[in-house]
Amino acid sequence: MDRNLKVYYFVNSLFNFARVLPHSILTILLLDKGLNISEISIIQSVYMIVVLFSEFPSGIVTEIIGEKRIYQLSLMLLTISYSGIYFGNGIILLSLLWGIYGLSASTMSGTLDAYFYKNLKLSNKEIKKFGNYIPVYTRYNI
Repeated sequence: MDRNLKVYYFVNSLFNFARVLPHSILTILLLDKGLNISEISIIQSVYMIVVLFSEFPSGIVTEIIGEKRIYQLSLMLLTISYSGIYFGNGIILLSLLWGIYGLSASTMSGTLDAYFYKNLKLSNKEIKKFGNYIPVYTRYNI
């Protein structure tokens, strides 16, 4: 289980870096594609609306299908959205792709976290230690 947790933290760090990267370069990327500021705000709104309305249903689907499969699905959606955003043009296509990106973000939440919580609970280990697995000096001195 310790090895799985280390892999989880590593993958989660990479995922979070990849997740926030488009937001940091969003305006520059979309301005380069010929969109104006109002179109960029529409695209960002599509992302936020999709995340808002798919967060709860994705949790239900995760309970039905399983955390690992939904995690894999969210990574596939992330790959599709990133590839499409890089190569796509036009507000409609980019809005659709950012919607897929938002769906990926909402399906990702609670997948592996819930999986590890359940396994720790079944193995009678303290769940409190799961959040404290990262050494103190890395948590507070970032």
